[in-house]
Amino acid sequence: MESITDTLYVSDMDGTLLDGESRVSAESRRLLNAAIAAGALFTVATARTPATVAGLLQGIDLPLDAIVMTGAARWNLQTGRYSHVKHFPAPLAQTIIQTLLQYRYPSFIYTLDQDLLHIYRVGPMNAMEKDFIAWREHTPFKRVNFDTSESGDVWNQPLPDPSKVILFYSLQPEEAMEQFVPVIKGVAPDASVLHYLDGDPGASGLGSLEMFAPGATKANAVRQMAEELGVKRTVVFGDNVNDLTMLRCADMAVAPLNAIEAVKQTAAQVIGPNTDNSVARFIARQCRINC
Repeated sequence: MESITDTLYVSDMDGTLLDGESRVSAESRRLLNAAIAAGALFTVATARTPATVAGLLQGIDLPLDAIVMTGAARWNLQTGRYSHVKHFPAPLAQTIIQTLLQYRYPSFIYTLDQDLLHIYRVGPMNAMEKDFIAWREHTPFKRVNFDTSESGDVWNQPLPDPSKVILFYSLQPEEAMEQFVPVIKGVAPDASVLHYLDGDPGASGLGSLEMFAPGATKANAVRQMAEELGVKRTVVFGDNVNDLTMLRCADMAVAPLNAIEAVKQTAAQVIGPNTDNSVARFIARQCRINC
C-alpha cells in the first residue's frame, strides 16, 4: 500500500495555485499546511523568481525547494539559497546577446551570482515592462544593473558576464516576437525557448519570450526532484504553455478549469478553476484532509 510520502505534488503558481487576485488564499494555505503536516510532499514550479515567490508563499510551511524560473534553478524558502542552477554556456549567452543587439529586440537579461539575481537590459522598455521592473526594483532578491530612467542610449548599457546568465525575458508585440523566434532558434538551437501570448489583461497583444540554458525546463527539474526524494509517482498541476513539459512527464497531470485548451487536452483530470482553491482541495482530498 502506498503511503502519503510516495507522491510528489508540484503546482504551477499563476493561473493554477494562485487565485484571481494572484495570491494564495487563506483557505489554500490552510489545506496545504494540513497536507504537509500529514506528510505530503508539495512544492511549486513557477516562471517567477524568489523576488515574488517569497511573499506569495509566505505562511506555507514548505520544506522542499521551490522550482523557480521555469526550472533554471531551485530556491529554498527557509535558507534563501539557490541550488541546481543552470547557467548558459558563455558562448551561447554571448551569441544571444549579440543577436538581440543586431536585431534590436529588447530584452531583460538575468544573471545569478552568489545567491543574488542581477538584471541587465538591452533596448527600450514598453509600459508593461516598466511596470514589471518597478515592482521588482527594490527587493533584497534582485539588483537592477541598468538605467531604468532610460536617459541614455538604451542599446548601449552595461552587459553581463555571459558565464553567469541564467535567463532572457522580454514582453514585446506578438508580431515582433513571432518574427524574432525563428531567428533566435536558428542561432541558438540548444537553448530552451518558450514563447506565448501573455495572459495579463493589461498585456493584450504582447508576447512573452523566455530563453533558458539547455535542459532548463520544469519537466527536468520535477524529474530530478522526484528521483532525489525516491517517490513512486508525481502529480503535477498547470495551466499554460510553460507547464506542458512537466505535465507530459508526470504520472498524473491535472489542469484547472481555466487552463488553456492544450493543457486540458494533456491533463488526465480537469478540476475546478484556480479561483476556487482547486489545487489545494485536490491535494487535501488525496491526503484525506477535511476540506
